[in-house]
Amino acid sequence: MAKDRPPGSLVLALASAVISCAVRWYFSFQLSLRDIDEYLRGATYSSPAKSC
Repeated sequence: MAKDRPPGSLVLALASAVISCAVRWYFSFQLSLRDIDEYLRGATYSSPAKSC
């Protein structure tokens, strides 16, 4: 990890990756928002971005 990054940049990068993954699932698989929410809450301790 680069030392010149601001402290919150990793959090923002992870949040944007999770959001884009959720949007991709919503349109690709026609899941409901509740389904996506439940899946992402269940995947909190694993890496949801890797499964996209």
